[in-house]
Formats: sequence, C-alpha cells, structure tokens
Amino acid sequence: MTIQDMIDAGVRIQGAYRIITWNGDECEVEYEVLAEGSSLEDEACDIEDDILEKEITFIYTVVEVSLPHYPGSILVIEVE
Repeated sequence: MTIQDMIDAGVRIQGAYRIITWNGDECEVEYEVLAEGSSLEDEACDIEDDILEKEITFIYTVVEVSLPHYPGSILVIEVE
C-alpha cells in the first residue's frame, strides 16, 4: 500500500508526522527524512507526489521530548 492509497481510503495524515526511508548497507544504516509536519496545519497536501507513491513498510510512533515544536510523540511512516 502506498501513502496515496492510504489517503484515498480515508486516512488523514495530520499533526506531528515524519516520513522516512532507510539508506545504507548492513554496517552503516541511516534514515533519510522525506517529509515531516509538526502542527495541525501540516497535512498530506504538503507532501510531494513522488513521496505519496512510495510503498509503506512500517507505521509507528516515537517520543521526542527534546524537540520543543513536537507535541511529544511523532507518527513515523517508513517507506521503501
């Protein structure tokens, strides 16, 4: 399922979110942030079309208390 499929099914991405993809090999794996939002005004309409067409691999939340502009937890959507 792509992010666009999820949106078409009626799921809204709103608030604190981050869309990431993993890069690297087995020894050095890092993630790249493709898109993120931190307020109720940041919605999926702000995400570029090429990102919306990426396949979702995982969806989960993380807590980031060190960043004051996030409300505590962030929805993370991992894509291929």
